[in-house]
Amino acid sequence: MKTRTLSMITAAMMVAVSANTRASEVKDLDINVVLNADGSAQICERWDVDIWEGTEWYLVRSNLGDIEISGLSVTENGRKFIFEGEWDMDRGLEEKAFRCGIVSKRDGCELCWGLGSHGRHEFTVNYLMSNIVKSLDDCDMVHMQFVSPGISPSPEHVKLTISSPCMAFEPEVSRVWGFGYEGTAEFSGDGSLIFESSENFRRTSSMIALVRMDKGAFHSPSVQSRSFEEVLDTAMEGSDWEDSDSEETAGWIMIAACLSFLGAGIWLLAHIRRRTLMEVLGVTSIKEIPWSRDIPFGGDLLCSEYALEKIGKADTGNKIAAAMILRMINDGNLSVIKEPDSSKVELCFGTRPEEGAEAVRELYDMMKEASGEDMVLQNREFGRWSKRHKERVHNWVSGLNGQGRQSLINGGYLVSGRHTEESKASGRTLIGLKKFLSDNTLSNERSSSEVILWKDYLVFAALFGIADKVAKELKDVNPQAFDELMPYEHRMLSGVLYQAVSLSDAITNTNASYLSAQSTTGGGGFSSIGGGGGFSGGGFGGGAR
Repeated sequence: MKTRTLSMITAAMMVAVSANTRASEVKDLDINVVLNADGSAQICERWDVDIWEGTEWYLVRSNLGDIEISGLSVTENGRKFIFEGEWDMDRGLEEKAFRCGIVSKRDGCELCWGLGSHGRHEFTVNYLMSNIVKSLDDCDMVHMQFVSPGISPSPEHVKLTISSPCMAFEPEVSRVWGFGYEGTAEFSGDGSLIFESSENFRRTSSMIALVRMDKGAFHSPSVQSRSFEEVLDTAMEGSDWEDSDSEETAGWIMIAACLSFLGAGIWLLAHIRRRTLMEVLGVTSIKEIPWSRDIPFGGDLLCSEYALEKIGKADTGNKIAAAMILRMINDGNLSVIKEPDSSKVELCFGTRPEEGAEAVRELYDMMKEASGEDMVLQNREFGRWSKRHKERVHNWVSGLNGQGRQSLINGGYLVSGRHTEESKASGRTLIGLKKFLSDNTLSNERSSSEVILWKDYLVFAALFGIADKVAKELKDVNPQAFDELMPYEHRMLSGVLYQAVSLSDAITNTNASYLSAQSTTGGGGFSSIGGGGGFSGGGFGGGAR
């Protein structure tokens, strides 16, 4: 099987040589595809861009076959652009402002609109594509490249949603695969399909969706005399799921060939990191952030985890679950008892948490269900339960990012997709607190006057993956205050932390197992960087020019 990490490094090295020192940015691309009964699709694309070059934006739509595009419209801030029909590229920035059109090509077209000015824009683009759904001998399918490689600048994040009023996309009646990008292709649970990137796009990245659907929902005039198995065999060639030693070797050779670009690649990754830090924290280097004793985001764990994920500082292993468990113990939703003649502890269930995030309540429910009839969660009991409920655990993990983003929006930290100054300040507090709790020289800095914050300190230490270390140091500051404050004795604390971290690890392992198993069979899961051949649409290029 191909090595996903090696492919990512290869792509990064290849693109590095063309990096612009004053790079424009595509911060977000959100594509919504609604399939109609006649096999056509209404497509809405939202482009959040920051552009400092060129006079227009264009999308390449080639390899269309019997697909036709119509009804192009572009809007920005509620203003609808004038549709000109055939597009004239030979004009200046101001002449193209608030205008859009189509450049006809031999095997497709280019959808174009004027930038109007350089800087930040959010364009909403709508158009209709006929015959996207293909009627095969044994099923219906969609096999389309919705995002082309070669877009300049490359998007930082892409999300594609496919839905239809004609059917709900569920594993019982459909299958799904994603190709060309690092991320996931999944059933959303609400009847739609979600394809989403987890890493910045590179110049070679694309987004190809392959969807199999039982016959009956669509009546497409685009008929192909072949089976879906033939389509899938072609798409799987060169994919991450194809077991090929020769491809593994080829991957290593490609990496070796790209090593000469290592310096440029490191520069590019550093540039992207500085840009992300400025967007989320308002600084270009974490070194600029001093210690902080304060609690960030009003104590909201989902907001904090989202910010850590964005800047690449989240602890691996879903440690947010351990932090949630400690928070529930502090709030009285869970209580701790020690197993007789053992250092291990058990968790008992009190009142279900009603305030705060849905993720906390769902975690409580899963733990309670795993505890069995006695409603006492014993060591490794959740791990055994999670293996029998992989999809439920996966759904909990996959919902964290969206809930974190929504928490930021609800708290006024994220407005129109941008972090407010208050959000950036709280993000710096988050990093400052992590530094404060991590620094081995700070025992004397932590005073008894901060005892009211110790519970929160331990919760956030769990989020950072350093709970054991912080617990010992807090105990050393004032043992009596620690014992009076915490809802368990200090000698039980190591058992509490072990139980919380073990549960987090069980969630991580279960989710990885679920995604891996689902991916190759089309049940949703990881996307494949390679493969996907035989698609319609796509092309190469696009972006600012």
